[in-house]
Amino acid sequence: MPILEKRTPMKLESAAILCNPKKPSARALVREIRRFLEERGVDVRRPAQAQIIIAISGDGTLLYNKNRHLKPFFAIGSKTSKLCQTRIERWRKDLGALAMNGFSLERRLMLSAELDGERLPDALNEVVIRNRQHRLMHIQIRAGKRIHRFRADGVIFSTATGSGAYAYSCGGRKMPPRSNRYQIVAIAPHLRQFRPTLLDGGMRCVVQEDFGYHRRTGKDAQSIQSKPDVVVDGQFQKPLRKGHVLKIYKSARAMEFVKVKRKD
Repeated sequence: MPILEKRTPMKLESAAILCNPKKPSARALVREIRRFLEERGVDVRRPAQAQIIIAISGDGTLLYNKNRHLKPFFAIGSKTSKLCQTRIERWRKDLGALAMNGFSLERRLMLSAELDGERLPDALNEVVIRNRQHRLMHIQIRAGKRIHRFRADGVIFSTATGSGAYAYSCGGRKMPPRSNRYQIVAIAPHLRQFRPTLLDGGMRCVVQEDFGYHRRTGKDAQSIQSKPDVVVDGQFQKPLRKGHVLKIYKSARAMEFVKVKRKD
């Protein structure tokens, strides 16, 4: 079942503009967009006081700021951007339509993660567990009443938004972006023991190292070197040590994307 959109058109009254400060071209574009919006009666404010966030520089800027500013986002990126609503070469046309015709909101599912009870940043694309060592991990995932055990280089918990990115490269399915489901995708699973698995949005997962593998095979658990990290959207990274428990579940917050209302 898709996440519902807010279809009632809203007038654009104010916006904040964010960019990657390491890119001089992006900083110059901020000044240009600011003038463009103010000439059309749109106030440019700080993020906390703004109606929407305009993010410049591509997907990374959007992913970096999505948890810092809980606002609807309109992102401007390059031809390689997958999340951005428009490209740099056509920002005038789309921002002009945004200022003139207003906008609606499209909501996307996000994933929450807890590491031993500590909340990590919410994921718009995916939560990844991957071993830094060149060895297989022994993974156990409890998804509802089912328990999955397999060996792999790691595992991806992907939203519908992220399903066409890292998860797809590892054999996952492309999903409609507004889907209320997410999927588990193993990274190079041994003997393809685990296939991509779709889960309902309400399903919770508990992930930990499969110590039972060592008991079943008679191997010493301490002899298996595993130094995995948990990575959220490629922006946040934290070590996942032996005995740690990671919980994955649907976030209470949906990501809101600004949709331009174009008039024919």
